[in-house]
Amino acid sequence: MLQHSTCLPIGFGLDVSTGTYKVARSFYRSCDCSSVAMGMEVFTINGDEGNWRETLLDPPYPIICPQTAIHCKGSLFYFIDKKIQQCPPQALLRFCLQDETFGITPLLNNVYPTVEDDDDIVLHELDGELCATFFSKCVQRVLDWVARDIVNPEWDCHYVINVSDHCCPVASLSIAGRFLLRRGHCLIHYYMKAHGVKEEDIFDMDDLR
Repeated sequence: MLQHSTCLPIGFGLDVSTGTYKVARSFYRSCDCSSVAMGMEVFTINGDEGNWRETLLDPPYPIICPQTAIHCKGSLFYFIDKKIQQCPPQALLRFCLQDETFGITPLLNNVYPTVEDDDDIVLHELDGELCATFFSKCVQRVLDWVARDIVNPEWDCHYVINVSDHCCPVASLSIAGRFLLRRGHCLIHYYMKAHGVKEEDIFDMDDLR
């Protein structure tokens, strides 16, 4: 029996076709030494059903949990568990909240095919676009890639952030010429023109309690 994490990612997002919010959670149907079968359940907030229901289609690939599912443009995005796939795609699993069907979104394969460790990639939504951020060891910079098309994406490097550790952009403060970054439990103001961070602009989120 394979040892799988029971902490599977939960997804939350807006179904724009109905104006309702949905929560999605995956679960294991079965697993053995060679394969894993998974299902998906959806709960519609303030919906008519009032309970969890299974989707008509199951996820075509098993899901792994490096982070919470990201919502962008009406879909949820998950990382695919590649350890038990013979030929896993270099892609994200996409779950459309409108028709509750699955698809795949290629992940950085047209720009950085050597980025294979999903633990090094942070997926997020920034200014309404799907983004993937990772720390490039060869240039010692954090690179933020943006895909405007979530079905057939062409990933473009929009931001190069001059920091020594892996940070993830949380918000673009374009009027002020700054980014709000997250590094572990810290929030950081990054100044685009100065290409740097001021020590007094590092905030520990534990201090906000």
